Amino acid sequence: MPNNLQLYHKMKQQLGQWLPLKRSTRIRNMALFLTGLYLSGKPQLSKIVRTWPLRGKLPSLTNRLWRFLNNPKLEVRSWYAPLAEEIVKRLPTGGVTLVVDSTKVGFYHRFVDWGNLQKTHSAIGLVGAPG
Repeated sequence: MPNNLQLYHKMKQQLGQWLPLKRSTRIRNMALFLTGLYLSGKPQLSKIVRTWPLRGKLPSLTNRLWRFLNNPKLEVRSWYAPLAEEIVKRLPTGGVTLVVDSTKVGFYHRFVDWGNLQKTHSAIGLVGAPG
């Protein structure tokens, strides 16, 4: 079994344990999103779907992910909280702030970015590119 398929199944199983009352189709799409985001290392939707263990044309898969991320019934906090808690558990101790941003950059295109800010002895600044 290819690595992306193994990672997808593992992610789907873990999300099913964290979110047992959520719809299976949403769990499947979230598992695909997280698998693609991890394997591609890129925030562009078209780059994310290229690593999916699915057959399909790139525009079709990109539209599928776009519709999933734009679903108004998708409660962001309840979906990302279990994942964020696991990430924080594995980080060194100290104050950590997880930042997730999904910005619309064009018709059917979103820029998804995430990262963490750690409190240290120096001041923290969050700098964004103009645009």
